[in-house]
Parts: sequence; structure tokens; C-alpha cells
Amino acid sequence: MAGRRVLGAALAVAPAAALVAALLLVPPATAAPGLDRAAAAGSPSASPTASAGEAGDESEPSPEEVAAERERAQALLDEVNRRQGAVTDAQAKLDAATATASLALEQYSGAVVAARTAQLEADRQDQLLLQAQLELAAQKAILGRWARAAYGDGDLASNPALATILQGGSTDDLGRAETYLQRVGNSKGRAVVDYTAALAHQAEVASAAATAQAAAQDAALAAKAAKDAADAAVTAQRDTLTALETELAQVQDAAADAETRANNLAAARALARARSGRGGSGSNAVTGEVGDCRGGDTSLYANGEIPAAALCPVWGTSGHRLRADAAYAFNRLSQAYAQEFGEPVCVTDSYRDYATQVRLYATKPNLAAVPGTSNHGWGTATDLCGGIQDFGTPTHRWMLRHAPEFGWFHPAWAEPSGSRPEPWHWEFAG
Repeated sequence: MAGRRVLGAALAVAPAAALVAALLLVPPATAAPGLDRAAAAGSPSASPTASAGEAGDESEPSPEEVAAERERAQALLDEVNRRQGAVTDAQAKLDAATATASLALEQYSGAVVAARTAQLEADRQDQLLLQAQLELAAQKAILGRWARAAYGDGDLASNPALATILQGGSTDDLGRAETYLQRVGNSKGRAVVDYTAALAHQAEVASAAATAQAAAQDAALAAKAAKDAADAAVTAQRDTLTALETELAQVQDAAADAETRANNLAAARALARARSGRGGSGSNAVTGEVGDCRGGDTSLYANGEIPAAALCPVWGTSGHRLRADAAYAFNRLSQAYAQEFGEPVCVTDSYRDYATQVRLYATKPNLAAVPGTSNHGWGTATDLCGGIQDFGTPTHRWMLRHAPEFGWFHPAWAEPSGSRPEPWHWEFAG
């Protein structure tokens, strides 16, 4: 899965399910009746089971069928490439989701601390309120004792302020009562002052406790909101990554399956051609020395149906390819040519696919080979330029003299006295 990772709730990309389903629902072309199971599966090592007499009854998959399979494979490969851009975008969004989650978690942590601090403050204020209530009760007790003493002395009626306090009446006149009581005695006046202060302290502490409790509740709500935001961001990130991995893996698997079907069909076609005696690909194996580019097993493919990945580039050219051993020999030939003439061998044509062979044969039937038989289709022939395309030029004479040293030659039929003179056409003997 690691190689496929790399859509979902936070990513707006086109789903690949429809494309995958459409391509996978197209049944792969199968080998003709008479091929054994291994051949039908496209195994290169499949052993023919039909006799030579039965070969003529077989119908090989057409180049169009092989091409259609390769087009399906290429479409999926193109989709994979498009998905790579979507993966990059998705990763950027995942990074943003991660940053959001990190910020939310940080806010959550801060909110938890704030809530804890507020709760501690609320607890402290509750303790202060309890102390104030105890203090108030103590002051009431003092006033009670004083009241009893005053009653015993018979002067309670002369103290309306004290009566107001003990009877729970209005305390609006306590300031005036305090002045009055100070005249009676400092000790009794102090009791009323302390009682007044206790009442004020109780109100203050009660307000502070309520404020602290409200702050604690607000902090707790903020903590929960931050935690929910963090959880949502992390969940979205996880869902996005999971969906991305799943969808990209489906496209990659479908592309691999389509490529396998295309290769199997090409192998089945090659086997059918070999059995029918119509130029199968078994004779097109790499037999000579190769360089850094090893190419692929060209024996799996029919004439003109070799994929580019199985061929090797031609040195000093743009876009030209040959069979691995032919390319290696030609490149060494071209390097020797460059030492003599200061530039690589000029190439106008090298490997030629089947469709191109059909097109050329339709326009130049007297020059082009019958489609499916051209050495260009095997990746072992070139058409040259730079003077080589004319008989008798210094470059053409140099090629006649030195090309065989590297396994390349000018065929007799292409000589001036041949059936079809072509000074530009050269072939690899390997």
C-alpha cells in the first residue's frame, strides 16, 4: 500500500470508479480456438498444442485488437499520471488539516488549563464565602449576646437600630445606628461595625464566586468546542488519506491489469502467427551484444507491434529506436562515423510500427514492404541521410566499407543492381 498511498472528504477530485469500471468491464481479447490455456493467458512460455495441420484453422488476434488493449492500458496510465497531481493537491490539504488539528489541540490544551484554573478560583471563592458566612454568624452571635444583655438592663427599647438588626429589618440606617451606638459604648458599636462589614464581605465573596463559576463553565465549553474541532480535523484527515489510497490503488491496479491483458494478447497473437507460419516473433530475439540499454524481450511481439519500452534509443538522434543489440551496434558505428565526419549518422527512419507500415504500403507499394514483414518492424533496419542516401558519396562509400565491422550491411536487393535500389536502407545482421 505504501507505493500507492497517496482522496476523500477534504479532497475534490473526480472519482476514478467510473473509469476503472468502464475499462475493467471491457473483456480482454482472447486467443483463437486451438490455443492451449497457457497461450490464451498470454504466457510467453506456452507450448503449442495444435499440430501443424491445425495451425491454418487458427485466427490470430488482429493488430487493431492489440492496439485497443494498449489504448485501454495507456488510458489508465494517463489517469494514474493525472491522479499524481491530485495526490499532490490532496497532500497539501492533508497538511492544512494537520495544521488545523494541531492548532485545535493547542487551543484545547489551553482551554483545559483555563477551565482548571477557573475551577480552582471558584473553589477558593466558595471557601471565602463559607468563611464570610461563618464570620457573619459569629457577629450575629455577638449581637445576640449584646441584645440579651441590653434586654436585661431594660434599654433595648431605647435602641431601635439594634432591634432592626436582630429582627432582620432594613439595614439602610446602619451607618446612623453605628454613630448612635458609639455613643453607648465602643465595644457595642464595634460589634455593629463588624456585622456590617461581614454583610458586605459576604455579598462581595458571593459575587466573586458566581463570576469564577461562570468563567469555569465558559472555559469548559471552549475546551469542548476546541476538542471537537480537533477531533473533526483529524477524522477528516484520516478519511481523506484512506479514500485517496483506495482510489489511487484502484487506478494503478486497473492500469497494471490492462497492461497485462495487452501483453497477453500480443503474446497470443505472436504465438498464433508462429503456428500459422506467417512471421511469428520467435525469430526476433536479441542475440547480439547490448550496452547500457538492455531493452526488453522482443521475441514476445509480432512485427511492428514492439512497444517502445522494449527498444533502445539511437545515439545522436531524436526519437529513433532499435532492438537492443541493433541499437548498440549502430551506436558504435555512428560514433566511429562521427570521428570521420564530425557528426553522428543521419537517420530518417528506424523502428516502424505496423500502422505506419500499412500507411506507407498504401502510398508507396513499390517501395514499402508488405505490412508485417518489414525489417523496420523488427527494429533491425534504418533509413539514413546526410549523403548516405545517395550512391557514390563519400559517406555512402564509408558506410559500405565500415558498416559490416559493426554488424550492419547494405542488402543486395537495395544495391544499384538490385531489385529495388535503396541507397538509404541498411540492416542489422544480428
